[in-house]
Amino acid sequence: MGRTQAVVTIGGSIVDVLETPDGSTTRHAGGAALNLAVGLARLDRPSALLPNLGRDPNGYWLRGYLGMYQVELIDTPNVDFTGVATS
Repeated sequence: MGRTQAVVTIGGSIVDVLETPDGSTTRHAGGAALNLAVGLARLDRPSALLPNLGRDPNGYWLRGYLGMYQVELIDTPNVDFTGVATS
């Protein structure tokens, strides 16, 4: 049997920051494309992601998160910061 090709997902990859009334925060990986890529990997489907990640602490944190799920990262040159949504 041949090798299964990776599904390539293109799009949003952000950090969702949740703030609680006591002032503490938690950080979560977010964005529809990132969640789809990780979901496919968790289902043992080869998965690759072409995101817009900055070369900043949040971007490096998301790279590590994707690595935990063995999502192949198609890295593109980027001078922007990684998106953050705070709730």
